[in-house]
Amino acid sequence: MTACARCGIQPALRAFLERLPECTSEAFPAVGAGQDLRIEGKGVLGSALAVDGQPVHMALLASEGGGDTEPWARRARGEGSRGD
Repeated sequence: MTACARCGIQPALRAFLERLPECTSEAFPAVGAGQDLRIEGKGVLGSALAVDGQPVHMALLASEGGGDTEPWARRARGEGSRGD
């Protein structure tokens, strides 16, 4: 039994959380301290800030497009413009 099953998380949320280990990430220097991490995977887009190897903040969103096709993900990587 997974941790999600024990705590009673709804099936859709459980499916989302179980996709996270399959995500890939790229690290970039953060504007201030630490590293800016861009996270992508099947049905998942996100970003995180890590300082001294420890996560400080993370935001993960469900994505129907599978990550790479989402316009905001391309903009976050510096590809295209807001009007694309």
